Amino acid sequence: MTDAWQLILVLFAPLILVAWQYSFPTVLLFVLATTGLDFSLTLILAVAARYRAASPITVMFLRALVYGLVGYVVVHLMQAQRAQWAALAGANVQLARYATTLEQLTLSRERNRMARELHDTLAQSLSAVAVQLEATRSLWDEDPVGARGMLDRSLAMTRHGLSEAHRAIRALRAIPLEDLGLALALRQAAALVAERGGLRLELAVADSVDGLPPEVAQVVYRIAMEAMENVVRHAAADVLNVSLVEAGEHWVLTVTDDGRGFDAADAASDRAPNGRYGLQGMRERASMVGADLEVESRPGAGTSVRLQIGRGQVG
Repeated sequence: MTDAWQLILVLFAPLILVAWQYSFPTVLLFVLATTGLDFSLTLILAVAARYRAASPITVMFLRALVYGLVGYVVVHLMQAQRAQWAALAGANVQLARYATTLEQLTLSRERNRMARELHDTLAQSLSAVAVQLEATRSLWDEDPVGARGMLDRSLAMTRHGLSEAHRAIRALRAIPLEDLGLALALRQAAALVAERGGLRLELAVADSVDGLPPEVAQVVYRIAMEAMENVVRHAAADVLNVSLVEAGEHWVLTVTDDGRGFDAADAASDRAPNGRYGLQGMRERASMVGADLEVESRPGAGTSVRLQIGRGQVG
């Protein structure tokens, strides 16, 4: 009897291993095989030693019953765990595909934004310079003085285009964020833009901006830069107002001016008139991080760009 009970403990570990690795029919085969072997050996020893084998046989069948129940539970637990592992692996594959697709979409949007940025800088400047040079060539012999004046204007346009190209490249890199943080970088950028455009600056930026991931802070900075550059290029304004304040669970960026304004309905089209492609780029950037962008403007009434984004928000 002692040996029969000890055998239960000895065979329990192999039972768990079998149930862990294989199916329930394999567990049943293990239980039947061990019970049959034990039963055969017990009968042989009972005949040879002439003792009663009823009690050990009872223990054998109890052991088989307990092993069967334990094996069933372990097998089903492992099946559930394997199903979870398979679901997790599938989710990881889907997540990897989603990340790849999102990266490709982000790159595509960034290329489109860069194309619009270059159109607003190099393309327009070079087109104007080409027109001026053509006129200079046609007047060079007939009106040298006028031709020299056009040449001077062409040089000025060239320098302006080069300056705008340098500015666009600096904006693409957005290094001030890494060195200064969003709040200080935005103050510095607003001051430089206002000085370059001869604007009176009204600034209301929080001392520090917390709760925004780096990629979201970069979007806020670039949208602010695009909005301020639009004021310099198109608004003919006297006052530039820039604010970044906390409103409950959100940060709100606002860039307004008192310039000539424009028809917001026309600017909402895919190809805005007068080369004003920056608004579409701002909308694309905002949608990438799940932010809300509102642009309000009327001819002669200035323009207001408002970006609202939640704390810790990611698109």
